[in-house]
Amino acid sequence: MSQFSVYPNPNKETAGVIPYFVDVQNKLLENLSTRIVIPLASSTGDNVIEHLCPIVRVENRPCVLLTPQIACIPVSVLQTPVCSVENQRYEILNALDFAITGI
Repeated sequence: MSQFSVYPNPNKETAGVIPYFVDVQNKLLENLSTRIVIPLASSTGDNVIEHLCPIVRVENRPCVLLTPQIACIPVSVLQTPVCSVENQRYEILNALDFAITGI
């Protein structure tokens, strides 16, 4: 599993609103049975805090990184990644930093 890989949400009840998760856990912790992920929402809404919830492009569609909803999920939930958002690494890390430090 690679950091910044995007995985489809397998939960049919929530996948319409949250179609993906982005894996933000460092490879140094790959032996854990869980992964730290941030949900990606399909709606881009007008009331997002841009530094906290940047827009991430997945499969050619804009998704909002729901940084305040960071979660830990079992590795078994994450199947085949659909893409990587490594190219948006700094926006994602800045959003995490903003959530934790406010800077």
